[in-house]
Amino acid sequence: MHELWRICKKNAIIEIIVPYYNNKSAVSDMQHKHFFSDSTFSVFVDEGAVINKKGKFKIDFMELVPTNVGKFLPKKLREKLSLFIGGVISYVHVKIKIIK
Repeated sequence: MHELWRICKKNAIIEIIVPYYNNKSAVSDMQHKHFFSDSTFSVFVDEGAVINKKGKFKIDFMELVPTNVGKFLPKKLREKLSLFIGGVISYVHVKIKIIK
């Protein structure tokens, strides 16, 4: 992410689409590159985050895209259930803005 910040122009948008994983403890550590959830990207925008020392980012857009089963549930219920059971959210779609 530091390299992306370095090479991007001011106000550039980085669009990321990754599979969703519902284990909150695993996603807080960025060394686990195959675990992603809605909280994964907060480490890039938090002022005190270690990973945010060189560049500044802002989450412009974030969507938790439901699976076919998840589409039948209301959005609020779907997001709460995704914390406890799998198969409700398919992937995370996020757009991160470069702040220089």
